[in-house]
Amino acid sequence: MVGQTVCLQISELLQMSIQERQNLPEALQYLAAQRLLYRRAKLVRNVAMLTVLSIAILALIGAFVQSKDFSYGVTVAALFTWFFDQFVLKEAEAKNKEEAAAIQEDFDCTVLDIPWPTHKRVKRPSRDRIQQLAVQAHKNPTIVRKLSDWYTPSSIPEGEARAKIHCQRMNCWWDVDLRKRWRTVLAIAFWVFVVFAILLAVVSGITVAKFVALVASGLRILAWGIGELKAQDSAIKNVQEIHEMLDKAGGKSKPSSSEIRCFQDEIFEHRRSNPPVPEWFFWKNRDRQEAEAANP
Repeated sequence: MVGQTVCLQISELLQMSIQERQNLPEALQYLAAQRLLYRRAKLVRNVAMLTVLSIAILALIGAFVQSKDFSYGVTVAALFTWFFDQFVLKEAEAKNKEEAAAIQEDFDCTVLDIPWPTHKRVKRPSRDRIQQLAVQAHKNPTIVRKLSDWYTPSSIPEGEARAKIHCQRMNCWWDVDLRKRWRTVLAIAFWVFVVFAILLAVVSGITVAKFVALVASGLRILAWGIGELKAQDSAIKNVQEIHEMLDKAGGKSKPSSSEIRCFQDEIFEHRRSNPPVPEWFFWKNRDRQEAEAANP
């Protein structure tokens, strides 16, 4: 009896359109859960960014403070925060990001009717875990706002295969557009700060202790900034290539289910391996991108 009920529920689910499936209570729970986890990953990344900025500020203060102990202290702090970032923060970010990507994959598999990637050896999130995270997410209204119509209904074309390809393209278009904007902001802020720090150091005069502190903190800042820019460049290139493949597939009369699953594999890997964009920047650009999403 239970088996018949489950089969009936699956049958009813498959008869629904993508527009209908994406707004089911269960689907919205997936979105709430993954957004909570991505938010946690972004918060961890923000902590890493703040530690770098703190060292930068201390190094600039050290340019004016006549104390060797202060300058050497900045050097020690720069080294400590580097270890903290590498062995604590990065691990916490990766853990939250990977679980979020798995839950978002489950959402796409359910809504787009794509088989779960068992070949990727990824454990499918349990219903209990998703419900637990969804409950936690609903405690913060800012996390669960605007979850409905994840894929803009008016832009989804007719035909099951073409609709799936379109939604995958929308995922990629949204991601690459947001990353390009963030990469531009990041590059400008980073190089402006570097030039300002160099000019300030030259004007203030540099002692041996100050030089050591500036080099230690400067290397820390340069390593973080260049690493972040390279990571975003790599992510942009990767998702652009996926988008191009989807564009070609979208031109076919009927892409095969195996092709669609392969494209989804690429999207999944991108989600769980690439750096997130800060939460505040996402919300600042969301409405504009939502308005443009009808024709990605």
